[in-house]
Amino acid sequence: MRKILFLIVFIALNAKAQKMNEVHELDAKLFKEQTEQTKNVQLMDVRAPYEMQSGYLKGAKNLNIDDVDFNQKLKLFNKELPVYVYCVSGRRSEKAAKQMLEQGFKEVYTLKGGFKKWLNSDYETSLDYIEIKSLTLAQYQNILKSEKPVLVSFFNAQCNNCEQLNRELVLKAEHMQKDLILLRIDTEMNRQLANELQIQSVPTVRLYKEQREFWQANGNIKLNSLDKQLKKVIRSK
Repeated sequence: MRKILFLIVFIALNAKAQKMNEVHELDAKLFKEQTEQTKNVQLMDVRAPYEMQSGYLKGAKNLNIDDVDFNQKLKLFNKELPVYVYCVSGRRSEKAAKQMLEQGFKEVYTLKGGFKKWLNSDYETSLDYIEIKSLTLAQYQNILKSEKPVLVSFFNAQCNNCEQLNRELVLKAEHMQKDLILLRIDTEMNRQLANELQIQSVPTVRLYKEQREFWQANGNIKLNSLDKQLKKVIRSK
């Protein structure tokens, strides 16, 4: 009898240990419920900072999975508590989660379908500004490969009109998040890119579709003109 009891306990503990060493994939609804119900939730966005400009989950901390010091930065998170991880589609979050388990994290949950699925579920996101530095031309061009039109705002802190313009652009992007990517680039922090793209003044706004420039404006940008162009580019998707 004691042997049977010992065996049952051993199997139960072994099953629990195995479960703790697995990546748990949650659909958007369950991911939302658990992150909202968890006190002091640990929420991790493993995309590059410039990708977060298109929106991110409120409260998420950014740890770019492609950074060489990713494993070192994991020390910012408590290994003993659950961590919820997401990326664009789910591939990078799965990679990050496996690395986290190897580093001794007890429970790691990923968002099935990634941020795309979150958006398609009409769940709340944040478009608060995420600072990006030294964005390369290759990274910029990679953003333009998006299936959605991309609206780029070039600005800097010395520009009197830029802050108000960016606020207006965020309001528009919030209502068009399924159909549009908004990218805000500080030319002072990305001087090489600004030179390569021949940005002569700020504010400058460029609208892209399928990697091609669809429309651009600078200086005193008319929002009604921008609205017309946005309608055209989204209607022609």
